[in-house]
Amino acid sequence: MMIRDYSDADGYKAYVARELTKLELSRNDMVKSLDIALEMTIDQLENIEKNLSKNQRKTKFGKAINMIIDIKKNYL
Repeated sequence: MMIRDYSDADGYKAYVARELTKLELSRNDMVKSLDIALEMTIDQLENIEKNLSKNQRKTKFGKAINMIIDIKKNYL
């Protein structure tokens, strides 16, 4: 069983979680989104986004990928 810890000293992880809650993601999508946000680089995320179809980009998960990219570019 993997133990996830989304707390941190600078508040980055909590900030990402708060922003993602605006999309009203399911718990499963929230966990996946947080894992992606914390483990992938901006280039990797942009590559994923580039390969999404128009319809996939409109889903909550597609919007989460876009939001994570924006957060990483502006926060870090």
